Amino acid sequence: MYRKGFTLLEIMIAISILSVLVGVSATAYSVYIRNSRDARRIVDLESLRSGLELYRSNSINGAYPDDLDNLIDDGFLDVIPVDPSNDPDQGYTYTYTTFPSGCDDAGTTSYCTNYNLNVTLENGADYNIGPTTPGGLNNAPTPTPTGGVN
Repeated sequence: MYRKGFTLLEIMIAISILSVLVGVSATAYSVYIRNSRDARRIVDLESLRSGLELYRSNSINGAYPDDLDNLIDDGFLDVIPVDPSNDPDQGYTYTYTTFPSGCDDAGTTSYCTNYNLNVTLENGADYNIGPTTPGGLNNAPTPTPTGGVN
């Protein structure tokens, strides 16, 4: 006897397979998006560092600005980058700290001779850049060795 259609078991197996494929794809996509936002954050900090170094090299006293807005005012950047998540509640913000404490670019108390740019990445690591720091991760998760050519 010939029957048309699928049995309930065949349909359930097909739905299960599709569910697993969608779940794996969604997970991979979310990791890809998270990594791309982290990469954008690092590029943004490198852009800020370039602007800061241009500012210092054009400064009469060789000082860094006390505020990132000075980079726009003096034409070294078009815009101060914002976090790619576009959600300030996420806690991923760019931090600019000048040294010595209380310095300003006018030299009222002292000139800003050093700085630190920092952002916390979504993988939990802190990315820091300064004039003597080439840019790097602190508190980075330990990578799992995958093999490869040395």
